[in-house]
Amino acid sequence: METLSPLTVIPALMNDRDERFMALALEEARVAARRGDVPIAALVVRDGEVLSTGSNRKEKDPTAHAEILALRGAAEAVGTWNLRGCTLYVTVEPCPMCAGALVLARVDRLVYGCADPRAGACGTLYDIVRDSRLNHRCAVRSGVLERECARLLTDYFLERRKSRLARGGEERVKEMKFLSYGHQYIDEEDIRAVAEVLRGDWLTQGPSVDAFEKAFAEYVGTRHAVAFANGTAALHGAYFAAGVGPGDEVVTSPMTFAATSNAALYLGGSVRFADMDPATLCLDPGKAKEKITSRTKVIAPVSFAGYPADMAAFREAAAECGAVLVEDACHALGAKRGRTPVGKEADLTAFSFHPVKHITTGEGGMVTTDSDEYAERLRLFRTHGITKDPSKMEGEPDGPWSTEMQALGFNYRLSDIHAALGLSQMKKLDRFVSRRKEIASLYDGLFSSVRGLEIPPRHEGHAYHLYPLRVPAERRKEFILKLKERGIGGMVHYPPVHLHPYYRKNFGWKQGDFPAAETFYSREISLPMFYGLSDDDVARVAEEIRRIADAG
Repeated sequence: METLSPLTVIPALMNDRDERFMALALEEARVAARRGDVPIAALVVRDGEVLSTGSNRKEKDPTAHAEILALRGAAEAVGTWNLRGCTLYVTVEPCPMCAGALVLARVDRLVYGCADPRAGACGTLYDIVRDSRLNHRCAVRSGVLERECARLLTDYFLERRKSRLARGGEERVKEMKFLSYGHQYIDEEDIRAVAEVLRGDWLTQGPSVDAFEKAFAEYVGTRHAVAFANGTAALHGAYFAAGVGPGDEVVTSPMTFAATSNAALYLGGSVRFADMDPATLCLDPGKAKEKITSRTKVIAPVSFAGYPADMAAFREAAAECGAVLVEDACHALGAKRGRTPVGKEADLTAFSFHPVKHITTGEGGMVTTDSDEYAERLRLFRTHGITKDPSKMEGEPDGPWSTEMQALGFNYRLSDIHAALGLSQMKKLDRFVSRRKEIASLYDGLFSSVRGLEIPPRHEGHAYHLYPLRVPAERRKEFILKLKERGIGGMVHYPPVHLHPYYRKNFGWKQGDFPAAETFYSREISLPMFYGLSDDDVARVAEEIRRIADAG
């Protein structure tokens, strides 16, 4: 703990006052790193004067966090515990303990660099400093020199990992687990939930499906959630509910899994592709509008990789032409636009629960909607087009056993076994998404200075189903093969749909029709991204990517 002179020099080239003070905190964090401590530092400022600094310490004292040490020093400097009029600058979002200390010390303002998805208590996991139930609240500014703060932390942990590997030698490298690009996370709670259904009376068409649908609808904020056997079935059902049939067109992106467009073909409709926007990796709203015709029944933006597509722009386009807006959010469970969860804003939104997605049911899907009519059509479609409800039958029922097939539907039901797993996984969804964001932030920092790489576009509400890194096209295969040699499974998402042989032969699409999607595909590698990935795993992947890039 130190008390600095009022004459402490502030970096002169920065115009933003907060940035100048954060630069000082970063310097303190670098000092901490050099002495072997975790590089997190804080300083307390009042009236433009630095009262004290603090940085994390390897001590027996569990409260020796940068913020606590800086608050103690400031209290000594001013002769009172009450630090009204002060601002605390810290390189990383404070944890619950430090956030509580800020409130108790009556600090007016908090400025921090990068968020802490694991323990952040000032807006990420909790918001203690702005909790209206407490007798003091702090103003908060986040993201000041965010990249620099995150990079300092990730470089520190990468160096620690290199040191451990050097001590363990090549044998340890050989023993390392293979890292696939995605993997489910199943715990004992999930296993108990499934076992309970297996011991019960209902394996399908029972109460677990209803409970899963109810919990899902509550999470995204819609009136209805209708479960399906998989994500493809969910898209098929959504297009059916929207009324797609022969002669109708669905406008969507070629940068997606084939199911997004295939589902329109199943119903006799046709697909009009519009190119992606390289800045978001999602369907370009402007290009989509150019593809709208009098036959457009559905506009189907894809929230690719978990980046929330610009629904306001697509809503406007759909309203102008009378189309139904169907969001393919199979990558985007847990994503948000502002405070609104993905799944709420489109007329119908489709999700997938494949094992590599945010939650899994083994296989499964869901469609959310606020429309009673759409929900009724979805439920009809997933059960052969058959209804058992006498009030909905066209003819007089023969008796309580009567059923009536009213549409050509499918057996797309989700079983209670799958639903029980999904319901259990929903309890962990926010934790799963938070960890994916943390992994993405680590990757971003580790790749920021590597030649030839382009990190994915950022969005505050990104859910990061994928981490699609772009490498030089001519070296993409080399990257994937060398990663595999080192026990890391990269994947490519996706071959543009229009270039699949079926689409080329039947609809005449060709190379060059959608240059943005084709260019992206030529450069993309999906790196490991799943809840169970450790910081060491992330550092290992980044180290191998850096090694391959530097060798080129």
